[in-house]
Amino acid sequence: MNIALSRQQVQEAHHLACQSIAKWGNARGYYNNRLRSHLIGKIGEIATETWLRDTGLALTPHYRDLSKERFCDISVNRANASEVRIEVKSWSSEYWLDLGRCIAVRQYDALCQKCDLVLWCVLPRPIPVIETIEYDEYMVDVGRWSTLEDIKTAPQVWTGSGSMRKVYNYQLDEKSLRDSESLLKVLKGLI
Repeated sequence: MNIALSRQQVQEAHHLACQSIAKWGNARGYYNNRLRSHLIGKIGEIATETWLRDTGLALTPHYRDLSKERFCDISVNRANASEVRIEVKSWSSEYWLDLGRCIAVRQYDALCQKCDLVLWCVLPRPIPVIETIEYDEYMVDVGRWSTLEDIKTAPQVWTGSGSMRKVYNYQLDEKSLRDSESLLKVLKGLI
């Protein structure tokens, strides 16, 4: 499912990414810790929030509060049930096939503490450069998702090629990802 972000939303993602890199820029993460990586993540989070709000769900977007970066990215607040905690993982399309759908094996236990499911986003190329935004909307593919059990049972593989740092990951097959309709049923308490 494609979600269109406005120029203003992409600028907001850039602002949030700058705040995030200022805080975490010197920390060694599992993946590249650069402004571009943080921007990809923030664009995915904003696209996810936009999509879920447009479906009428009540949300708490924790990713917007820098002091809550250790929380899940978005909580869906259901009226007669417990909240659903979502972690958003975003990839540029150039890396999606080879490196996408990955969770570092060493990150899995911490992931289980902060979320109930992972939602995957794919951004088209090129990733927007804030100084040269020449479009009125930016499309993001959102809605495919995985349970924590899906991740735990995925193959464990070393990912990264060439001069990239290798990371030992759970990597899900693209065909195993669940669809947006089933996610909305879960979030609305229908399943």
